[in-house]
Amino acid sequence: MRTVALRYPEELISAVQTTPEELEAQIRLMAALKMFELGKLSSGKAAELAGLSRAEFFEMCGRYRVSIFNYSPEELSDEIEADVDARAKAAGLIPSVHDALEEIRLHGYWLSDAVLEAATRQAGETDD
Repeated sequence: MRTVALRYPEELISAVQTTPEELEAQIRLMAALKMFELGKLSSGKAAELAGLSRAEFFEMCGRYRVSIFNYSPEELSDEIEADVDARAKAAGLIPSVHDALEEIRLHGYWLSDAVLEAATRQAGETDD
């Protein structure tokens, strides 16, 4: 594994009230989250960079409001046609895609309003 050296002011440790080890872990996590959000890293590689399991990394995505779905609303709309939620609704297994996605939000996973609206619209749950 390679190492990256980062120079920072001495006062930073006391300013953020953390140890050097905790600061290193936070910097690695923030780098992993941003590179995942930008589509530069897969979730697995981002988790590895952050020193976390994939499940733990997804929890951090929720905490820091990074969507685990790297789709634009338009791309998501296209994907929803084949999505399990749409099929589950059609089969009567869930009352609505909107409610299922809201439940995901309640469990700490962040979904943007645009993604929620696109999925709801694709499932035919809007008035327009």
